[in-house]
Amino acid sequence: MKKLTCSAIALTMTCAAGFASDGEWSALDQEVGALASTLSLDGGATVTGDLRINYVSSDAGDLDVSEVGGFSVNSARIAVSGSNGDYGYRVDYEAANNTLRDAYATFGIADSVSGQMGQFRASVCSDADKDENDMDHFFHSAIGGAYAGFNNGLGLSGDAGSVSWALSIMNGADGVSDEIGTVLRASMNVMDGGEGGMSVDAGVAIVDEGDNGDALDNDDVGGTIIEVSAGNGTWAIGIETMDVADNGAGNFGAVETAAGFGATAGGLFGDTSVMAISASYNVTDTWSVALRSTDYDIGGVETMEITATNSVADGVRWQIGTYDVDSDFGDASLVQVGLGISF
Repeated sequence: MKKLTCSAIALTMTCAAGFASDGEWSALDQEVGALASTLSLDGGATVTGDLRINYVSSDAGDLDVSEVGGFSVNSARIAVSGSNGDYGYRVDYEAANNTLRDAYATFGIADSVSGQMGQFRASVCSDADKDENDMDHFFHSAIGGAYAGFNNGLGLSGDAGSVSWALSIMNGADGVSDEIGTVLRASMNVMDGGEGGMSVDAGVAIVDEGDNGDALDNDDVGGTIIEVSAGNGTWAIGIETMDVADNGAGNFGAVETAAGFGATAGGLFGDTSVMAISASYNVTDTWSVALRSTDYDIGGVETMEITATNSVADGVRWQIGTYDVDSDFGDASLVQVGLGISF
């Protein structure tokens, strides 16, 4: 089992304005107006971000791990995105642990094919694609968390009707050495129920993370992922499975994506089959509840997550949840309360 850690960072910003004449203030107003106008034009830069603060309390039970209790700034992110002609860009910085997340450029190739180059998340599964401030739970799923990190490479994607595909060609497990990692993913909208009806989606991804190096002889890293989900806007259910290769999975993306709980990428043990079953229900327009059960197929490890979310405003939500671990080595539990604000 991995040991979860949390960290916090304090952000301060100061500004000062000196004395100025009426003419100078008028000129300043014009400059500010021109800047605002530029940012709102097509192709201008857009600044977004999110702040997530958690309170965490853990009970190690009979496991020999440290207990945690306290507050942490889980994420303090700033992202800049925009375009220059036919090319787009995005740069995403995580101040909570001084990490560069996204840093890539986008471009069109054909009518239904687009590309990106730089540092990004490979499109491995639906959970890995999710932003941390838009998840049903505090944590990524076991499979999504293994690929929630960022790696340098080239991405191609496209669609043909109800079928979409993505190919990620990454540096891989050995970094900038000669071996590359590849992810080929195909997704299909099996049933489109329309407004209020049930929709069904399915996807499969084949992951080859490349060689870890001749000294480690780890040339079988990655696996095959299959996922199926259904829902109608009020409820949703899903199954996510991965047949992990002999030497494990999650290496080329194993980078911490945010401080503390809820967004730590990590590897999966080799020659296992991980399965997660999830369900969610919108109780009211603002309240929802979700649960996820995961079987790791090793050491009798099973986890259960139950999370309630209150979306009090657009981009603002409270969450409270439990995370319980049951294994042959013992049991442990975690309780979290979090506030997330996106802007």
